[in-house]
Formats: sequence, C-alpha cells, structure tokens
Amino acid sequence: MNLRYTNLVKKGLAFARAPRRLLVRESKEMQPLSTKFGFDRGTPIDRKWIEEFISRNSTDQPGRGLEVGGTEYLERFFKNLKPHRLVVTDDGAPNSVVCDLEKGITTNEPPFDILIATQVFNFIFDTRASLRTASSLLKPGGLFIGSVGGISQISRYDADRWGHFYSFTNQSWTRHLRENFSDAQVSSFGNVDSACAYLTGMCAEEVDKSILGFHDPDYPVTICFIARK
Repeated sequence: MNLRYTNLVKKGLAFARAPRRLLVRESKEMQPLSTKFGFDRGTPIDRKWIEEFISRNSTDQPGRGLEVGGTEYLERFFKNLKPHRLVVTDDGAPNSVVCDLEKGITTNEPPFDILIATQVFNFIFDTRASLRTASSLLKPGGLFIGSVGGISQISRYDADRWGHFYSFTNQSWTRHLRENFSDAQVSSFGNVDSACAYLTGMCAEEVDKSILGFHDPDYPVTICFIARK
C-alpha cells in the first residue's frame, strides 16, 4: 500500500506537522498501517503516555502491589512492593490472585497497597461493579493507578473474546472513580494529530515528539488516573 502523508511528514523515524490536509491515500484499500495499536511497529502511542504517567506517580513505599494481567509496571516503577498479578482464571503461576473484577472478590488475599490497571475497563461491561471490586482489593488509603481508552479503534482481539464495550472521557471516568475513591486525579493525553496517528496504527517512534507532547482535552486518546481509597 502506498501512502502519502501531507500533515504528518516523514523525517527519518519522526513525523512533523505540515499543511492542513492530514492524509491522502494513493491506494483505494483503506486499511490502517496496523490493527494492533502499533505494537507490531514499535511502542504503541498510548503505552508511551501510560508509562510516563505511571513513572511520574511511582513511589518507593514498601508493601504489596497488585497489577491486572502481569507485574511489569510494579517491577519497573514500584520496586519496593512485593508484586502480585491479578488473573481471571488460575494458571498456576506464582503470586497470582484470581479475581473477576466484574463478578466481585473471590480471593482471601489481604488487601493491597497499590492496584495497577491499564487499559482494562473498556473491556468490562459493568463498570460500576468492577470499580467496586477494585476498591475492595485495596487497603484504606491504598492507591489505584491506571488508564482507560478514549479515542480508539475497536480492539478486535478483545471484542471477539470478552467484548470491547466503551470509550471514556475525562468527565465520565472521573464520575465513575468518585463513586468508590477519594482524591481522584484524571489526565487526558492526545490531540487531533496524535489521535489520527494512533487510529492509523503508527507507533510512538514514528511520530514527532512535539506532537506526542501536546495535549488537547477535546481529543482524549488515553485517560490516565490515580485515585486513593
């Protein structure tokens, strides 16, 4: 497929702003560069923002941490916490906590100091029930850190397995958080150009840093949050 960009102009591995018309395709096959959010091309744009946000909110406090689906961010950014992974079904891996956020607590584990959940709640139908469960997994005063998707393609992998139900805004996600958490802080990332790049399937390495560093609240691609129980 031949693509010609007139607003995101290639400069080595970067793209910079040019004239107003964003994208002209010379092919009639209107397919994105990637249907995997740029994972197959480099670092996904949303993951760059998510990791920067978690890094800014990292702490060196000791205790126990829980992360949905793995322990990567706990091990990278919260090195003094004992990491645990939250899974829906028991796969026999060590330090796993079996819990379906939508159905509620099914574990006898003591509550945790920090819970990390990135790009999880777009794929759970009962948002309120899942956030109640998330709160119950934390100690009083525990931190809930993560992200949800705003402007996005459908994740076909998730949609075909358990569902892709929602896209959120700052307002909707803040209201959800405040039902179960105090001192909720929400930050959105994205602008019209980075949203187009993200939808097209470009990765972070292909987009100019000035584009990725400017955020317009009217174009929330990714919404990151930190809240205290």
